[in-house]
Amino acid sequence: MEPAKELFLKYSGSHFQMEREGDYAAYRSYGVSRDQEASWARERLRELLPVFRERPIAEPVFSEAMALLKASRDEDTLEVLLDIVSGARLSLDTFTRVRFAEELFELSKQWPRAASGQKQWSKEALRVVVDLLSDALELPFSVDPWYQQLPHMSGVLEEARVRRRIASLQEEVGKWQI
Repeated sequence: MEPAKELFLKYSGSHFQMEREGDYAAYRSYGVSRDQEASWARERLRELLPVFRERPIAEPVFSEAMALLKASRDEDTLEVLLDIVSGARLSLDTFTRVRFAEELFELSKQWPRAASGQKQWSKEALRVVVDLLSDALELPFSVDPWYQQLPHMSGVLEEARVRRRIASLQEEVGKWQI
């Protein structure tokens, strides 16, 4: 089962990425259950959260955590992640706020609806998305140097382009009830 776990973690639980890279057939041959995937995802998330807590700008860590949350549907981890983002949001640069808002919005759309009386995690995530977008619009525009040193990010970081992403996401979020 170790080779299956390695593939699962290599692709952060994304069957789509496995298929795209030609590894999905091999992964499926191991007969991994959804419960096992969720267990592996929770295990990896426990490793990632301290790193993310220490440096929320750690974009690859956040993206990996979001992918693993989709696989695990672990509410405890989501709660911790939302707390970290909420606590750090005022110290984040504009681009990071937008990236986090985009990822959290996608996750909130996919999160299972809660039964009556249970916490509505999709609404909690949407609340954080709205806060991130408000901050991105109200606070001075900034981009963390970490992004600026990445060659593939050069055109993506322009203020006008980031502002268009904010407007687009705000429009999409507006279609969802909070």
